Amino acid sequence: MSSTRHDPHATIDLSEGTRTTGGHSGDSSAIRIGPAEVRTTRLPYDLVEELGRGGMGTVMKALDTALCREVAVKLLTRMGDERRHARFLAEAQITGQLEHPGIVPVHGFGTAADGRPWFAMKLVRGRTLGEIIAARPVDPGTHRAWSLRRLLTILVQASQAVAFAHSRGVVHRDIKPANIMLGDFGEVLVMDWGLARMQGAGPEGAAAAGLDAAPEVSVDGTVCGTPCYMPPEQARGERDRVGPASDVFALGATLCEILSGRPPLTGATASSVVRRAARGEAVGPTVDWQDRPVPAALVSICRRALAAEPGDRYPGALAFAADLQAFLDDRGVEAHDGGWWDDIARAIRRHRSAAAVAGVAGLLLAISLAFGYLAERRARSAAESERVRAEAALADAERRRADAEQGRRRERMLVQGARSQAWQVERGRAAAAMAQAAAGLEADRSDRARAALDAVPGEARDWTWRHLDARLAGVMPRRIAAGAGSLVPATEGVLLVEDDGGVRLVGLRGDTRAAALPRAVRAVAGEGSGRQFAVLLDGGGLALGETAAGRIAGLRPSSAERIALGADGVAAVAGPLLRWRETDHSLPGRATAVAAGTGWAAAAVGAQVVVARPERPLALLALAATASRLAASPDGGMLAAAHGRRLRIWDLPEGTIHADLEVEQPVTAVAFSRDLGVVAVGQEDGEVVLLDIDLGLPVLRLPVGGGAVVGIAWSADGRVLAARPVVGPLVVWTDQGP
Repeated sequence: MSSTRHDPHATIDLSEGTRTTGGHSGDSSAIRIGPAEVRTTRLPYDLVEELGRGGMGTVMKALDTALCREVAVKLLTRMGDERRHARFLAEAQITGQLEHPGIVPVHGFGTAADGRPWFAMKLVRGRTLGEIIAARPVDPGTHRAWSLRRLLTILVQASQAVAFAHSRGVVHRDIKPANIMLGDFGEVLVMDWGLARMQGAGPEGAAAAGLDAAPEVSVDGTVCGTPCYMPPEQARGERDRVGPASDVFALGATLCEILSGRPPLTGATASSVVRRAARGEAVGPTVDWQDRPVPAALVSICRRALAAEPGDRYPGALAFAADLQAFLDDRGVEAHDGGWWDDIARAIRRHRSAAAVAGVAGLLLAISLAFGYLAERRARSAAESERVRAEAALADAERRRADAEQGRRRERMLVQGARSQAWQVERGRAAAAMAQAAAGLEADRSDRARAALDAVPGEARDWTWRHLDARLAGVMPRRIAAGAGSLVPATEGVLLVEDDGGVRLVGLRGDTRAAALPRAVRAVAGEGSGRQFAVLLDGGGLALGETAAGRIAGLRPSSAERIALGADGVAAVAGPLLRWRETDHSLPGRATAVAAGTGWAAAAVGAQVVVARPERPLALLALAATASRLAASPDGGMLAAAHGRRLRIWDLPEGTIHADLEVEQPVTAVAFSRDLGVVAVGQEDGEVVLLDIDLGLPVLRLPVGGGAVVGIAWSADGRVLAARPVVGPLVVWTDQGP
């Protein structure tokens, strides 16, 4: 039998019956740096040495030469298994979005030249909690350095990180001491989110087979996780019941190992332990690893966390952490009722100095005070318990609210299959085919362009495909002589509001003029539905108009300098103030750009974007430089900020980064398409580039001419795209043939 059979840090991949263990393999030839398939053209790090291997990935120490720092790079172990490939990508995306001090940050993501995806993380120097627990009986120095109080404090921090993941709808499913990293300078990080899943996600693979590996390792399949720390519902493969309470069980199992030196479930093989876990046989310890009695309060905490039924456990990881902290603070523990004498003993411990000085009389006084304190403490404990329950309920309500806010984004992610490797490959092929069609048109090879377009499947035929198809049918872009002005969406075209007050509606085949504005124009804003537009007039005044008729529907006084129009109305900037929804929000300086979406308004101030949300503090989104352009997506759920050649896109109102892209020329204008994941970028060289923000690739280049592109707009129905250069005519493209 291999000596690694019971290695708690090994990973079994049941789908292929192989096993890898941590350690340095010395095989550097397996790593090849070159062009990637999807997100990047090269691995931007120098690989130094292998740190470890798991069933799914290889972790390498690498040097970030640009920032002169060391990072950890995880690469997929081998290709060919689409399910494993998709899970690796999901691990990178989930870990990257869980921005918390207790979760290892992700620095980058891409695909290596050999096709293997990778992601870079902070390199944490230290030991795992599992290594420390194992070293205590054999190393007196470890025993002295890592007291029970210190280890319990670490578990509180890890539980808070897990609670944060739960608030984002993520369940870890493999919490154990080996996945809690303790840095040399006090860091506590929950690692290895390879088995994590979003709550409500569907099945992830076929049934597992061959559960005869060591019981301390992670297994993958219908039953996934580590058997020694696995709750009954996870051991029975009841996916719909696996949720935050399952992670609470694993945290209780980790507490059991801290106390007793071993997990709550043991056995000769993983299959035997899984059967015990499925029957709910896990119990908390009564004696520690030195055969000393475990404090009764800790026994009660452990038993509640290890309850067989999820509803009998703590309502969340935050409540579990609160009870552990109460024990550390020598306060009442919700899971434990030690009776009145236990309360008196705690009170006496808190008044130990007074009792020693006063002697017997002081002791009697302390007891009297303790009885009085007991009533107060019980009331305070009840209030504390109620607070913990209220916080857990609040966290659950916040998670539900966040789920509701993210419903639109999740629906978009499901539609475009952002977490599916199959979708990534299919979308990449479609983008490549449309790029070939565009090249065929430029080379006057209509046969080549036709063949490339026909190769694109129906579900991937977006505006770019229809535009190229129309080009093949002889439709050319229209160039319309017009004065300088701003472009905003209209319901069936694009509205051009000229600087001198003229208003022109540009449609699929022609344009019409509407009534002119009463004064010259300082700034113009449109909203995603294309029904309304707003105009700042010279000399003061804010006009609201209807795009269908191009007429003004209202005029009111305003001292604003910049405006944006979203689903909640006008967002206006005047000096260091952002006024939105009849509320003034103080800015840290003067804004260079403003945008508004659904439930938020944003202003670029210096190297950050300030986001206002209803009844919530202002959020600050970081940039590398001052943003020159801000743009909201048509549905109001995404925000793009441009500075120089960089384009950063967030999902709002959460503020998570969706994409961080770099283009060939400085960005001078930005507009989101109605097609999911596509944004039009105007460049300083007089060209409009359509970018797929999920693939990070240009899908079409549209020449404009006349210097930098200073304005772009799509029609609300997604059929018309218009761009305005610094000089020269307005250029209009459509996706409709003759």
